[in-house]
Amino acid sequence: MNKTAVPHTDQKPTILIVEDDESARKFLSRIFVHLDFPFVAVESGEQAVNFAATTHFDIAFVDMVLNGMNGVKTLKTLKTIIPEIKAVVFTGFSEQQMIEEAMNIGADAVLDKPFSLTEIFGIMSRMLADKKKTNHDVK
Repeated sequence: MNKTAVPHTDQKPTILIVEDDESARKFLSRIFVHLDFPFVAVESGEQAVNFAATTHFDIAFVDMVLNGMNGVKTLKTLKTIIPEIKAVVFTGFSEQQMIEEAMNIGADAVLDKPFSLTEIFGIMSRMLADKKKTNHDVK
């Protein structure tokens, strides 16, 4: 499949938001608008997978409890399509087994709902620093 590649330089990462709760999806969307990061926000795992088949994403924010395809299956499929994608998983429920499974398949961070702007900024700062380090090590 043909992907729209985002050059891995100092360019801002492309974000995928997978959240079925409209208010949480809008909250995350507003953050990335404010940061001027390119992003796509979808309400289901199926939609996320469809976008990932044609668009390169650097970081995915994935709710663990989704209608249809759950967050673990969504993350696993995203990692198959884009192996290098960074992932932040979150849930408003005590879904310890799902979170452990997500970490085992490559989630980089976990957030509990409700999460704050400070938590999102902290995670993004860490992931961007990791990406810069990785890009620097490759050169």
